[in-house]
Amino acid sequence: MNSRAISKIGFLLVIIGCFMPMFSITLFFRPIQMNGFEYASAAFELGSAIHGILMYLSFASAIIGLIIGILLLVKKGVPIIIDWAAIIVCFGIIIFLSIDGVTGGATLQSGIYLIIFGLVIALIGQIISITKKDN
Repeated sequence: MNSRAISKIGFLLVIIGCFMPMFSITLFFRPIQMNGFEYASAAFELGSAIHGILMYLSFASAIIGLIIGILLLVKKGVPIIIDWAAIIVCFGIIIFLSIDGVTGGATLQSGIYLIIFGLVIALIGQIISITKKDN
């Protein structure tokens, strides 16, 4: 089986992580946990539309990565540059949102760690597929 397609399991973890609690903030001495979509919605409501757009963009790039994996499993040819673009976009956005959330007073939750773990799996699988030359 194509290791490039197997590496896309990491994107499935990213998608699952977006539905899990990602950030926790304390509001009126009460912790509030937000998944990725609640975070994006709150960002739009608070006037920080760029954070909401970035969250949706990272989710969309994970969906694209998963679709690439499905296409590779059915033996369709997909340029490898699209793989790299999906990984780099998603990784960069998640790291930015994590750092920005921590500096803004939020606590990172399990969803963000699952997303980072999934992206590391996708990245390692991508590197292995390049070294094996089986794509």
